Amino acid sequence: LRQLAPHHSLKKIRLSAMHVPSKLMDEVAAFAGKDAQIYNAYSMTEAGQTAVMLQGEKGMRPSGQDTHIRIVDKFATAQPDGAEGIIAVAGPHVCMGYLNNGSAGSFTIIDGERYFITGDIG
Repeated sequence: LRQLAPHHSLKKIRLSAMHVPSKLMDEVAAFAGKDAQIYNAYSMTEAGQTAVMLQGEKGMRPSGQDTHIRIVDKFATAQPDGAEGIIAVAGPHVCMGYLNNGSAGSFTIIDGERYFITGDIG
């Protein structure tokens, strides 16, 4: 980042593949300036390229209009908004299962929609 500083005109920055620690997010924000939009993208192979975008204090939001995110407990029961639990993802981009291994993966039905249970805490 420091090498780019004299030359940058970044407007959006997307960090993907893992949770980005707060300290690194703060460094990126300081480098990019107050007008830049910084996103931390989250997903799993089973849930498509990007399921959730995290944008600083604005919190988590689905990455697209067909993406649905719910938080569930260890029994795959939907939890109220704001509760901590396991991230579940639904949408047309979510895998239907595993070839020749139908018992692999974890899915649940919430409000008539099939959700993939990621196992990650959110």
